[in-house]
Amino acid sequence: MFQLEHFQLEHFQLEHFQFEFNLKVGTVAALASGVPCIACPIYLDQPANAQQLFRLGMSPAPIPFSQLTSDTLTSAVKEVLNSELMKKRAKEVKMEVDKKDGVANAIAIVKKFLC
Repeated sequence: MFQLEHFQLEHFQLEHFQFEFNLKVGTVAALASGVPCIACPIYLDQPANAQQLFRLGMSPAPIPFSQLTSDTLTSAVKEVLNSELMKKRAKEVKMEVDKKDGVANAIAIVKKFLC
């Protein structure tokens, strides 16, 4: 089957998108990247994370790993590449994530408890 945990496809006329098996790191990467994500949840919290990306409008419906085929992946890729709304939502979500300044907040919390 698929050996890669994460890859990005870029074409000179197309927007980026992400395809994720590793949705713990991948969800954060997708939210921060500003590009749509195709999620393939396998276990634990991944189905919930994949559903959240879908609810945010920046991902097509998740593809459960047991249903991942070249046809289901091709369909999802076409859906992402043809969806201006998904691209727009991904950029909007990125802008919201950027406003939160998570790194600075995390540093402040660590300093609070260590100092």
